[in-house]
Amino acid sequence: MTPFTIVEDSREQTPLDFSPFEAQGVSVVRKKLRTGDYSVLGMERGIVIERKSLADCVSSLTHGRERLTRELYDRAIFAPVRHFVVEASWYQLSQPYEFAPGANPESIVNSLFAFMQPPLSVHVFASARRELLAWYIVKACSLFLHRVSHGAQGVWKSLFAPNARDLAPFADVDKHDAIQAQPPTRGSAW
Repeated sequence: MTPFTIVEDSREQTPLDFSPFEAQGVSVVRKKLRTGDYSVLGMERGIVIERKSLADCVSSLTHGRERLTRELYDRAIFAPVRHFVVEASWYQLSQPYEFAPGANPESIVNSLFAFMQPPLSVHVFASARRELLAWYIVKACSLFLHRVSHGAQGVWKSLFAPNARDLAPFADVDKHDAIQAQPPTRGSAW
């Protein structure tokens, strides 16, 4: 694996432990990220990783649903590769929540699966084991860097509208030139 540095948002209150990956050349730096909780140093416009605890995920998909959906659409314009990691197993996500008795687990799981579909196409990973979340983030960043270093330009070009001024993977794409996707309205299939 090529050495790289993970950027961890300085606002992360319970950061993951990436020390098991130091021998493989993975280092971590804490700084404020514009969006998300983790990225790759120097490529923050290419990959965004959002991490949520179980309670935060459920809250974001119930009371904060419109805000989260809007943020995910904004990230689709900001970064071509997006990941959403939940600190809970899929089983935990599918069971009733003591902390949110009114939340419907089936709706929460369905929402996460909906995020994986176009137009958002967010990669979702769920695990109650923090070491697996760290492993997933390292793997996602490593794969991202591998694809970029091997010239996978077409992957990134396909994520932007054909009329974007600059289709380079990490160029500043004017928000008005990028795909203007609209979040679904309340009461829609989402």
